[in-house]
Amino acid sequence: MTTEKIELDQEIDPELVKLARFKRRRRPLLALALLVFCVFLIFQLWDDLMYGFAGDEPVDKGFIHNNYVSVSRDVDFLAMSQIALETSEGGRRLLPLTNSGGKQFLLTSIGAFDRLQAAGQSAVGRSKKIADTPFSSSLKQLYQGIRVPRKVSVAELRKLATQQDIDTPFGKFQATQVGDYSIRYRIPNQSRLNAHFIAPMANKQTWDEIIKLLGFEVLNAEPDTGQVSYRIAESAESVAEALAKAERKEGVVTTWVEAKRGDSSQLKIVGGEISVDGVVVPSADIKSAFLYLPVPFDSEALVIVEDEKPSDYWHIKFVVGMLAFIVVGLLCYLASVIFASKTS
Repeated sequence: MTTEKIELDQEIDPELVKLARFKRRRRPLLALALLVFCVFLIFQLWDDLMYGFAGDEPVDKGFIHNNYVSVSRDVDFLAMSQIALETSEGGRRLLPLTNSGGKQFLLTSIGAFDRLQAAGQSAVGRSKKIADTPFSSSLKQLYQGIRVPRKVSVAELRKLATQQDIDTPFGKFQATQVGDYSIRYRIPNQSRLNAHFIAPMANKQTWDEIIKLLGFEVLNAEPDTGQVSYRIAESAESVAEALAKAERKEGVVTTWVEAKRGDSSQLKIVGGEISVDGVVVPSADIKSAFLYLPVPFDSEALVIVEDEKPSDYWHIKFVVGMLAFIVVGLLCYLASVIFASKTS
């Protein structure tokens, strides 16, 4: 046996003995790159995964990022009328919520408009940062050009006339940010007579004759169905008294209210009162004032995506589970490589 073994050993080629042993190649860098990629995917899907574990019943906790919420807030339909048409994509509208300072929105279907206008309606869906939506940048650009009429006090109007910053329920604004103004004010020495066509005053000609007999100066007359509206250069009290003496009860007399709209930079203060197009308007005669203000937009704002339920994300659980399984496998592989390098 010994002789045969020696003979076999002598037959081995010496060159083969010199060859290095075959070692299985390891690719730790490839495994590390794959590990980083899987972790990155898990990180990107993490919010969707957490939302998938939210309950099926919405919670009324206001606006909390990445939650299934029910929020009872009024939609700012005035602002929406200028915003929604521009941001409608895929049959949806982005609606700002009232008095939210541009920080709360609702993304809903166009067909939900009438439903949301009904009193007591609430929005239900997923809350998320608007910066995470595909329309964030385009929406920001859109907001820069929007001006929405907001009712303001006479005090704010006076501040604007002196180029001061104004503080409204819709936010603080510099004078240069304000667009147009719209104002309605009484003119005490002028009146509006809405003359109804009721027998015996059944037409405009008859009314023209009675007004001429009373000695009123007519500045303007606007015929309408069943009546004519006169602008008269007399106070409402004087016109009403004269009509009563003439026993003409077919007309309704009110103080004339003028409506003006223009560039807010043209408002001035003259003699302590606001000047509109060169006309000084006492504060007591101002019935209403509107300023066309920007709609604030915050890139950290939250939006409710209506009808987006946690159960819609069941597949995310499966995807993240598979990625987690791969991550564990890669970690074990990398650990074995490190251990092998230390023991070799």
